[in-house]
Amino acid sequence: MSRINRPPISLSRITANLKNGNENKTVVVVGTVTDDNRLLTVPKVSVAALRVTATARARITAAGGQVITLDQLALEKPTGANTLLLRGPKNSREAVKHFGMGPHKHKVRPIPSRSEDDKRQSSADPRNRSPMSAPRAASSRRPVAAEGPRASRSKAVDIDTLWSLGRGAGFAAVALASLVLGRVVSGLAMACSVGRKQRLGHKKSCSLYYGPGELTGWHMLMMPRR
Repeated sequence: MSRINRPPISLSRITANLKNGNENKTVVVVGTVTDDNRLLTVPKVSVAALRVTATARARITAAGGQVITLDQLALEKPTGANTLLLRGPKNSREAVKHFGMGPHKHKVRPIPSRSEDDKRQSSADPRNRSPMSAPRAASSRRPVAAEGPRASRSKAVDIDTLWSLGRGAGFAAVALASLVLGRVVSGLAMACSVGRKQRLGHKKSCSLYYGPGELTGWHMLMMPRR
């Protein structure tokens, strides 16, 4: 059985139900029996429950009653005769107060989230500060002598940063120069190959060394003139 379906019950509620001929019946509780300090006098009663707190057990025993388990109750009264089955308040939980929230339902509103002021106050509290954060250099309430202007963390650049930036720019310039040079050389090769074709008139002289589709501008430049 779930915990919601076996709510606890106090001695005061058990005593309130021991009337109208129920004084001599055995009280059966499928749950926990707790003590109540507001109850001054505990009557003589027999209680069978899943669990009984230490103070409630002591008060029942001191009044002349007895506390038994449900297994003992099944052996003593297998038919369940002369017993009084009680259960604690099932809907007294905090969550039940918020069920069915809506207009004209008279339900408890949910707890609103903390405001920004509360968050700032809690963060300023030294008890809520993280142990990894460093303490403040000085209190803001005490006057502090003014210092000269200093470079902020974003404006202060060290030598290593400058060296890394210069090296990256140099690599980019070298890559750009190599790309431009490659384009120029390829253009010259194509121009020379076109002139070579015009002088030869056909690719017959090249068919002895290269197959069809393998003749390029570089090959025609390297071929000897006839």
